[in-house]
Amino acid sequence: MTAIKTRRGFSLLELLVTIAILGILVALSTLFLNQYIQRLRLNEASRTLADTLRRVSDEAITQSRQLDLVVAGDTLIWRADGAEIGRQVLPNGATVSDQNPGGTISYTGRGLPLQQVRFEISRGSLNRQVFMLPTGMVIQQ
Repeated sequence: MTAIKTRRGFSLLELLVTIAILGILVALSTLFLNQYIQRLRLNEASRTLADTLRRVSDEAITQSRQLDLVVAGDTLIWRADGAEIGRQVLPNGATVSDQNPGGTISYTGRGLPLQQVRFEISRGSLNRQVFMLPTGMVIQQ
């Protein structure tokens, strides 16, 4: 009669292969998670810019006077008659560049910009654009 061997547990080779596969999966998921977090941070900065554009428009309506919005790196400053009324800093180290000639966006007392405005928000290698139409509508792309 032959004796039947019963195996218990896993061999060293099986454990090493399993650990290697798990290591590869963890490395890939970390890479994708990092990219996802970077996009979320850029989206937050884009929403902050869009909300600020709407807030300045609302203040122009409330005060019934012209307001000017100045973009300076990561800071948005709005003024009336040369005096600063408000300031907003973009979160997560994002910077915004005004893609319009003149660098200052003027709102009428009815809360509408005098012209269409385009901004580009950057954070690292990622970019987004935010538009404000002459109707006051804000579009994020």
